[in-house]
Amino acid sequence: MFKKGQSGNPKGKPKGTQSKTKQEIRELFNQILSNEIENIGVALEQMRTESPKDYMSTLLKVTQLLYPTSLGEVENSDSPIIFNWCNLDGSLISEN
Repeated sequence: MFKKGQSGNPKGKPKGTQSKTKQEIRELFNQILSNEIENIGVALEQMRTESPKDYMSTLLKVTQLLYPTSLGEVENSDSPIIFNWCNLDGSLISEN
């Protein structure tokens, strides 16, 4: 019998290690995204002008995927969270 909280194979795959298939799919998807960067930018710009609500929703979803954080990390931080919004060309959007 195993003890509670003890692995049946303590020398097994480390926690958080991805399968080879998942790694290969991520690599393939990264290649596809790399080739689509310009098109993604154009589509986002079009969405921003035609449907600002959908644009903001999309940005929030992508931000959550790329920059996940737990609420505890934010609550326990003494540093303010500062967002610098920029245009697709990388230039900062003025605060006015």
